[in-house]
Amino acid sequence: MKTETSILIQGFLKGRFSIMLLVFAALFLVLPVLPQGWIARTTSDVINIAVVISCLRAISVSRIYFSVMVLFTALIVLIESTAIVKHIEGGGFETFMLSFKLVYLLLIFISIMRHVLDRSPVTVDKVCGALSAYFLMGFTWAVGFTLFHHINPASFNVPIEGPETWATYFSFTTLATLGYGDITPQTVPARAYAIMEAVTGQIFLAVIVARLIALQILHKVAGDA
Repeated sequence: MKTETSILIQGFLKGRFSIMLLVFAALFLVLPVLPQGWIARTTSDVINIAVVISCLRAISVSRIYFSVMVLFTALIVLIESTAIVKHIEGGGFETFMLSFKLVYLLLIFISIMRHVLDRSPVTVDKVCGALSAYFLMGFTWAVGFTLFHHINPASFNVPIEGPETWATYFSFTTLATLGYGDITPQTVPARAYAIMEAVTGQIFLAVIVARLIALQILHKVAGDA
């Protein structure tokens, strides 16, 4: 007879969002401790590929939506891997690519939230989806911060010798309302964008927790009736 723990583990492994959650966890737990060099770069590339695969797996329910996102993914990979891109001068192309990635991540986020907020019973996979969506929010806002900084380098006081992942670091500290103060927005649009992330992050947690609890109670009452 299966125990409750084994059922939870099987639900986690079979879910659409479990791989995505594990990949996001690897980004925070594995990459920071790796020594700088080819090992870190190779691991980062592998994890980035895993992120793309996990995102596509998460939205694989709708064939049309899945096909569109596969096309978007192929375009991003093709454009960035083309040697011609390296010879394109000016910031217009990079601005376009950052905007394209921002839209791409937003579409993935919307797809995940449609599953998380539907009226189906609360499962391990639904919880993994909610956690994955929270992580995805941080990465999406990071792309937005990078876009702001690219358009106007004075938007943030980024340290000259700071890490290349400053936008991700700043995004998640803002999302969690930590605010260490080592990187701060310097322009009105950048400050407004940062405030939006902080507020959205808190609203997201409140709404998701309330929704999952309400669904759990609803289905429990319906099952007992």
